[in-house]
Order: sequence, then C-alpha cells, then structure tokens
Amino acid sequence: MLAMPAEERQRRAAEIAARMAAFPALGTLIRDTIARTDADVEKAAELLHLAPSIHILGTRMAAVAKEGALKIREVVLNHTEGFEASEFKHGPNTILGFNTVFGPEQVGALLSSVGAAIDELLRKAAADGLDSETTRRLVRDAAASVLAPTCAKERVLDGRKLHGQLAADYPLLYVTGPDPRDVALTVSQINTHKIRGAVSILIAEEHPALRQAVGKPPANNPGYRSAYITLPPTGDPLLASFAAVVVLQRLALKMSLKKARYLDDLGIPDHGVHPDVPKNASKSITVD
Repeated sequence: MLAMPAEERQRRAAEIAARMAAFPALGTLIRDTIARTDADVEKAAELLHLAPSIHILGTRMAAVAKEGALKIREVVLNHTEGFEASEFKHGPNTILGFNTVFGPEQVGALLSSVGAAIDELLRKAAADGLDSETTRRLVRDAAASVLAPTCAKERVLDGRKLHGQLAADYPLLYVTGPDPRDVALTVSQINTHKIRGAVSILIAEEHPALRQAVGKPPANNPGYRSAYITLPPTGDPLLASFAAVVVLQRLALKMSLKKARYLDDLGIPDHGVHPDVPKNASKSITVD
C-alpha cells in the first residue's frame, strides 16, 4: 500500500479539524435553518402533500435523500423513494410525464370533466326528447365507460379528451451541497428532468445557476411548478447535509398536517396520516 503524501495528510487533517471546530455551532445552524426555510418549506409542502409518489434525488447525498423519503412515507403515507441523483436514469425516470400513478388532484380534475361532459349529454338528451329511462341508461353507460377498457366506438364519452385531465408533472425533490461539482451536476439533472414533465423542488444553499435551473419553466410546459428551499450558507457539504435533513423533517411534518386536514375534511375515517401517531409505525421493534 502506498503511503499518503505528507501534503495530503496535512490537508485532510486540517479539513477534519475545521469540521470538528464547526460542530459546536450545529445548534445555531439548525435554529437558523428552521427560521430561514419555514416559508419555502410551507410552499413545497403545499405542492407535494397530495402527490401519490415522489422521488428525492441527492447529489452525493443519497443517505440524506433516503432519510427524507423514509420520513415522508412514515407520516404522510405518500410513496417516496430516495436516490443518488445520478442513478435516476434508464428506468426510474420513466415515471416522468404522463403515467398511471394518480393522486386526488388528478382524479378530481377527471371527475370535474366527466361531470361537465354528462351535463352536456343531459342537455342533448333533453333537446332530443329522450325519455327518463333512456337518459338514465345513457348517463350510467357514460360514467362506466370513462376508464373501462372498451372499444373507442362503444364509449358514450370521448375518453381521449377526459383522460388528459389525469396528466400531471411528477414531483422531484433535489438535495445538494455547495460543492461546485455538485452544483453543476444538480443543474444538469434539473434541466434534464424538467423537460420530461416534473415539478422541481430544490433544497440547497443559494446559487444563481441553481435558481435559474429550478425556476425557469421549460418551453413546452407553461404550467411548470417549482420551489427553492434556501439553506443557510455554510460552504461545507457536510454542514449542508445537517441543514437539509432538518428541512426534510420539517417538510414531512407540514405535508402530514396538510394531508391529514384534507382527508379529515373529506370525512375519510382511519386514514392513518398523522405526524405523531401514523398507522403501522411503532416506537420499538417487538417482533423479528
């Protein structure tokens, strides 16, 4: 085994010493993170709390991404995966753009369109003088055919127009540190994914290239949505990871509260969304 050069040993020793010296200030960093990011976390929670599925992409922060995904799964009950950002290609990214994972917002939009289509159907039935029994059968067949795999010519309603309401950008949450290489990689990833249909949420220290990448809508998507949760400046990827974990925990909390309120208002019993006592979660492992 080759010995490490003296200069490299000194550089690493100095880096470790600097980080050890910074640890006592972690409490201040955490308090600063909570204060600085609260409004941005609130915005991100509003965008994400009804999303049926989310991916968190960490640039050299896979452990942070996985921890954030676990917290969201635990207390929001939204399917969430944590990935090393560079691995979200050639398979996982097929979820972007139109897919068959639908949430309440997409289903609500579809139902609204179906209601409008049936209203038009009733208007035409009345104009044609159809009797009530024929009209009821027409409405029943129309509603049943919206998502049924029937032949297009057998459909009472044109599903091609209605199914467009199920399309939605897929939420991606990026986490990166301030290292210039990590910033450049994250900018590339954001630009690559958003043109394929993604909501972009970024957790990072302030950087103009990141802000431009996450905030600028792609040319083919005027309805693009994004949020930038700006971490306190540290200039250190390790310290940034502490701040990012706090943000992800706060995000899960706010998402859980929002989703629980939504489900409560719908009158859905035993939905299990709760930041303190989520369903199926225990404080200790009692079985193998």
